[in-house]
Amino acid sequence: MTLFLQIVLAVVIVLALALAGTLWFAKRWLRRVAGDYAAATELVDQRWLRPARILLQRASEIESEGDLDQRWQSLAKLGFRRLADFDDAHFTVRAGWHEDYRIAAALMAECSGESSIALFSIDEDDKLTAVSNDSATDIQTARLLWTGDPSMTTEAALEHLREQIGSSPLRKLDVRLFRTAWEEAYAARMDQLLSHKPPREMIERRAREQEPAPSEEQIEHAHEMLVQHWKAELETAVLDHFRRSSQIDAVTWERLEDVVQVVHGHLDSDDVEGLLVEDEAGEAVFAQCSAQGYSGIDLYEQVMQRLPAAPRRERLAEVQHPLRAVLYVPTDEPDPEAGQYVYEATDPDGRTVRGAVTATSAGDAKGQLEKLGLERSVLLLEPTPGSGSDHLLDPETAALAAKVSRESMARSLVRALLSNWWIWAPPALLLGWTIREGLPLGWADYLVILYAIGALLALIFLVAPMVLYNELLRARTSGRLRTAGGCLRLLRALDRFGNLPESALLMDEAKILAAGGEVEGAVELWQRNRADLDDVEYLTGLAQIHDAAGDHEMLIKTQRAALAAAPGNETFALDLAISLSRFGPAYDEAEELIQPINPGDLSELALAGYQFVRGLIASGRELDEQALAHFSRAIEQVEQFRGNPLVLSFISEINAFAAISLKRMGDTQRAEALWKEVWPMLKVHRGSERLESRYAGA
Repeated sequence: MTLFLQIVLAVVIVLALALAGTLWFAKRWLRRVAGDYAAATELVDQRWLRPARILLQRASEIESEGDLDQRWQSLAKLGFRRLADFDDAHFTVRAGWHEDYRIAAALMAECSGESSIALFSIDEDDKLTAVSNDSATDIQTARLLWTGDPSMTTEAALEHLREQIGSSPLRKLDVRLFRTAWEEAYAARMDQLLSHKPPREMIERRAREQEPAPSEEQIEHAHEMLVQHWKAELETAVLDHFRRSSQIDAVTWERLEDVVQVVHGHLDSDDVEGLLVEDEAGEAVFAQCSAQGYSGIDLYEQVMQRLPAAPRRERLAEVQHPLRAVLYVPTDEPDPEAGQYVYEATDPDGRTVRGAVTATSAGDAKGQLEKLGLERSVLLLEPTPGSGSDHLLDPETAALAAKVSRESMARSLVRALLSNWWIWAPPALLLGWTIREGLPLGWADYLVILYAIGALLALIFLVAPMVLYNELLRARTSGRLRTAGGCLRLLRALDRFGNLPESALLMDEAKILAAGGEVEGAVELWQRNRADLDDVEYLTGLAQIHDAAGDHEMLIKTQRAALAAAPGNETFALDLAISLSRFGPAYDEAEELIQPINPGDLSELALAGYQFVRGLIASGRELDEQALAHFSRAIEQVEQFRGNPLVLSFISEINAFAAISLKRMGDTQRAEALWKEVWPMLKVHRGSERLESRYAGA
């Protein structure tokens, strides 16, 4: 035993030394990276590192350096009075106003330490005319005339601006108008800067001015850093133009902003690959399109159209500023399905070659082969068209779900033990070592034995309840009510730490009784908990009992009562809509119930229910292709929760309704295969006769 502890101590020391060495090397690496970043930053014109948009916030006081205060004094001497202070994550701005000339002044300090002064006015037609002493490029648009001259003094700038505006009638600026005008002018100037890609020559020119001269690696790093920043800010500017021009509402934009993709001509092939490619099939399509000479927007569109199983996307809008860009979002409409076309052709050297291309049609395949320089191409094999529904509805997937749902308790226990190896593995190894060595027991061995006993108790009282509860749910959903009852009794005996609330166990017991036909006993059992529940909680539990009993009329009646007790509750409205559309034919009422629901506000499981009810409504109206699309999305939402037996039962029911739609569409073979896999899981439940009748009549 002593030898073993010495070995363990040696391993700990080695690990500690390894960790210390790793930290030392990591520190050196971080220091080098930070040095490269600092050197690269010095090579970049700070204008390119500004944000595409700013949002000024009123500040009570700006913490400024002496230089900033001194500059403000120069404005005060010219008659400008302080109007307000603003700050942003990157700038601080002090606004001033000259009452006699109706000219505004903006003293801006950047985080980089640079500062500048701009004088501007706004005429009655909302045109802004400005003169500044920064080095930015001049700009002239219909609403903005901005002149910059770093050598110009504040006095000269004021005189120059007065000459430009002449006798034009000018607006009086208040705090709100100043902020709006400054943000819009800033955005217009940044748009001009962002309209073209940062040139590498600019960095090389600045590098030649430094001593010692930066390395080629630092120059390249600086340019890469600048380009990545430019792309990010360009995307911000494009989305800002879209929001302003489309006047899209805030709710819709919140739903789209995380999924919209901005595509423009300056995207590198790596950028396009990162947006679309997720697997080996996608990599093959991407390589194929790149070899054909596509780039930018064309490359994105060609890859998107040919991906075998990618989420379909559609054009949301096209924006022209700061440069031409196209916005794409996921769409509910299926695109033409791409597939593999096997060909035989002649290459430029006259050799016969064979291969395969991913295309949406035979014509598309022929066109791609021409771009590759191949002649006299013949398509040897074309893909067989699919049914148009998602792979989540495959009978093989349904069969796998059914197999998992019938997993034995012993296998579940083994999986639970493996996932909690840290509890039992250490004492098992220590005891095994002691037994193998045959050494006399000492105080350390007795500690190991105590540890092993503690680990065993932990497994019994911590792991066993989880396994039992999972088995209870699995037994109940598969109709093995006696097994479910046995698990429930064991749970009550082992759950000493109160991990499972008594109300939850009581609900499960009531469902077991109801599923066995003892509805009155189930209701009476649930009423024992009535004093601890409000009306809504009581009615929700009662609805679950009627659902387990297969009494659909009472289920709907109880759900109506729950919704009446909590009007406007989206969860109760969704539950009632599912019941109405599951058992039909109240599809119009179900649609009215889900009409006010915003899918973006729902959890993943609730969103699956929302897609399910939309699919049920479409199926009830015999819009089967639309129904299959909704069923597919519902299953996709709950894929990650397959380990829960209730979710597996839910997936089986969705697949059953999908089989009905497939059968009605004429895809009888697939419908039968799907139904054969899921029906055994569903027929054990009371009230399933309606579903069987619906499938038979499809």
